[in-house]
Amino acid sequence: MTNNYQLKNFTSQSLASTEQAWNTDLESANNVFPWDTWRIIELAKSQDSEERLSKGNSGNFVYGIFEGDSSVADAIVMVVLSKTTRMVVKLLDCFVRPSISEAAYNKGIEAISKLSKIYISAIYGVIEISDRHTMRTVKVYGRSDNLLTILATIAQLLNTQVSSFLASIEGRWLVVNKKN
Repeated sequence: MTNNYQLKNFTSQSLASTEQAWNTDLESANNVFPWDTWRIIELAKSQDSEERLSKGNSGNFVYGIFEGDSSVADAIVMVVLSKTTRMVVKLLDCFVRPSISEAAYNKGIEAISKLSKIYISAIYGVIEISDRHTMRTVKVYGRSDNLLTILATIAQLLNTQVSSFLASIEGRWLVVNKKN
């Protein structure tokens, strides 16, 4: 399964393009709550994740998941960095573009495949963030049973394909630790 999605910071242009596209998607989406979409767009607009990270700040950070060179994010990812003694990064949520969410809700195979690629890209992107900022642990919460199943599969993939990490499911969390 090829995947050309990447976790990236928003620019003012990509954020404006994402907001416009997502609002257009809402016009035809029957199974997406508009308030959730507006809330995450407003959260993204209030962040400057890379600048805050470069200053060593902890707290909430927002990134986009972009396909190729697209200026419209197919997902918005909320990450929390906690600089406790263990240095933990948590992927709190991944909000998917309304048109993709709607298609996946209607059991469209292509949309479900795209959704899987988006989640995998979000997880790998968060691992890359943790690597750049010397974090030791990445945690991803499985909010639903379906997401927990995807996370268990990703844990297996990480353990067989990435030798520098040890992944496990702890309760509803995918926990990825760097090996010493």
